[in-house]
Amino acid sequence: MAELELKVNTADRCAPADFFVGQIERNNNMVSESVIVVGAGIAGLTAAYQLSKFGMDVRVLEAAQQIGGRMVTDTINGYVIDSGAQFLSSAYPIIKDLITETGLARDFIKTSPWAAIRRNGAIHRFRYDDVFSSVRNGLLGWGEWFSLGWNIMWQARKLINLPVSDYSAWAEFDTQYATDWYNEQYGTWMTEYMIEPLLEGFYFQTPEETSCALPMAVSAFLLHRSKTMTLRGGESVP
Repeated sequence: MAELELKVNTADRCAPADFFVGQIERNNNMVSESVIVVGAGIAGLTAAYQLSKFGMDVRVLEAAQQIGGRMVTDTINGYVIDSGAQFLSSAYPIIKDLITETGLARDFIKTSPWAAIRRNGAIHRFRYDDVFSSVRNGLLGWGEWFSLGWNIMWQARKLINLPVSDYSAWAEFDTQYATDWYNEQYGTWMTEYMIEPLLEGFYFQTPEETSCALPMAVSAFLLHRSKTMTLRGGESVP
């Protein structure tokens, strides 16, 4: 395991993940002044950053030759491509606060609203911020679109009041796998052309092995009209 001495300060160009240190703050006298964080992925780096703010001496250990975990940025033919975590959501208040705190607010920019899904041998481009885009471009038929919209409207009041940054609040939806729930509510088209591309493309999870609570929470992001954000030049840690 390679050992990386990281001085985590406001110059660190990292995209922070949610991390709560309230327990440390309440029990500060019980925490050692020297801390070892195992893993220099985004969670480890954020933990090290937060701990350092309490005046602790933090050492981060990482087995790989680069830091950042699965957050890697490549430049191909002049295009900046983030793999792993492709975007940051504006709905997470902790992320926005840390972006500002670390001096990256000017580099915190919106991603393109365009996405594409293959259906019936054709690539259908649509905008996630345009409710009619998926119909105009042929990804969904009008019947499918109305079915999707009706169900979202029916669930909207409950979904929009649940915190998107606390997945434990979504336990009531953790009753079925996503495939089973969406097939029952909509039909296989919903799982194959909406849920599966979403879960596998952004979360690296299959709907057959993922609780329906996750896509439900993602629906809440849309209801909150949250934006997909990134850092100018890519999200990987230099």
